Amino acid sequence: MKMPNNGTTGMSDDLFVHLFTSFHFVVNTVGPDTISSIGGLRYWKDGREAPDVRLGIFNYPQAESHPGFNLSLYCNFDDPTSESDILRLVGSKASMDVSWETVGLKQNKGLEEQISDDEKKNMEVMGYDSPRKKMLPPSETFYRVEDEYRGTHFDHKGSLIYAIKTGGQVFEDQEFGFRAGSYFAL
Repeated sequence: MKMPNNGTTGMSDDLFVHLFTSFHFVVNTVGPDTISSIGGLRYWKDGREAPDVRLGIFNYPQAESHPGFNLSLYCNFDDPTSESDILRLVGSKASMDVSWETVGLKQNKGLEEQISDDEKKNMEVMGYDSPRKKMLPPSETFYRVEDEYRGTHFDHKGSLIYAIKTGGQVFEDQEFGFRAGSYFAL
């Protein structure tokens, strides 16, 4: 993409900003305090100026609504095989994949839950303090929207139109948009 005079940063403000708005809403955060990014023109050698591959790492300090954490965003315009349009949140006890129509939750199983009475007796006889370590599959829960659901774009635009017609407020107001998009001007 040839960068026009309006100062676009390509995928950063065209794509990452949408991930930021979703992520900031889910986590209830106002944004990172430190940003690092790397990328470049790896595939499209046709005079474009904006990168076609980018990795961004964002540091979020501890806040009232969450502990401190890091976020990484990756985009490759030339990779049609990647899992697109997924927001994946990974923690120490679980991970969550959020897409347009599904939410998947994978929770790590605690070892204590898996120890049977027989295993406990064997551990005592053998003199072990803890059982032999096992690779346990995560428990998985998936949620899907109803078949007649019109989609997130319909909801997004519908909320805006409703707020305009009724003089109401939208959640993603000017401050929310500024916090999600201003990082890409740095």
